[in-house]
Amino acid sequence: ELNHFLTGWVLTAKSLGLTLVLGALLPVGKEGPFVHIASCVGFLLLESDFFAKINLPREDVLLAAVAVGVGATFSAPVSGVLFALELMMPRLYDTSAYSACFLASTLGTLIFMCLNMVSSQESQLRPLFTSNIVAESSPTLKAELVFILLCAIVGAISGTLGR
Repeated sequence: ELNHFLTGWVLTAKSLGLTLVLGALLPVGKEGPFVHIASCVGFLLLESDFFAKINLPREDVLLAAVAVGVGATFSAPVSGVLFALELMMPRLYDTSAYSACFLASTLGTLIFMCLNMVSSQESQLRPLFTSNIVAESSPTLKAELVFILLCAIVGAISGTLGR
């Protein structure tokens, strides 16, 4: 029944509508439309002749597309995977889609950032959101190693007592 919601017409209408709405500076969340656009692209790729010979579960491809939509929107691929995992709650123990979601979300975010770099004519990748927070002065290497060692000890003790 998803066939009517993931067609080329829906992709065109959603893309055009999102472009016009964002161009008009209307306060609209873009993550929902980006997820729908990514799902339409994933569904249309599955229906194409290029992928016709590959036997992929449709749900896994749509979950990977959802992960790409969220990951590219927020420039955070792990959040895309977590959102896709939230959607797969009924079949959470089917772990075959985890790696596909992570790979698709990471590549989608990387491609989005590279396209952003090329379109802004920058010489390096830049973060999607920047801040003016100044980093604290770094403690010495010795203090860092002591802190890491203490964290490892507390983690080992907690792990053994938690069984």
